[in-house]
Amino acid sequence: MSANINIGKLIKQVRKESGLTQEELAEKSDLSVNFISRIERTDNQNISWKNIEAIAEALGLSTIELLQVNENRQQHRGLYLTKLMRILEEMNELEAEELSKNFIDIIELLQRKK
Repeated sequence: MSANINIGKLIKQVRKESGLTQEELAEKSDLSVNFISRIERTDNQNISWKNIEAIAEALGLSTIELLQVNENRQQHRGLYLTKLMRILEEMNELEAEELSKNFIDIIELLQRKK
C-alpha cells in the first residue's frame, strides 16, 4: 500500500461512486457535514482512526478496504469488485460457489443477448 494516501480524495471518490452526498455520508457515519467537506477538500487533513472507521463503515467497506481502494484500482479492482469479493469471502464455500456460478450464468446470458 502506498504511504502517500490522500484520504480526503479517496473518501470523496468512494462516496461519489457509492452515490452518496456529503450529507448522507455525514449522517451514516455520525459525523458533521462540515467535517466531511473539510476532509474531502483539504490535502493535509489529520483524521483519527475512529473517524476513518466510521466513514469506511458508512461506505460499506472495512477500513483496510477503504485505504486499499486506490491501490486496487491500479490493479484494475474497483469498489464494487472489492465489495463483491468481501461478501463472497464471508459466505460459506458452497454458497459462495453457487452464487458465483449463478452470477457467471447471468453475465453469459446478457453477453449472448448483445
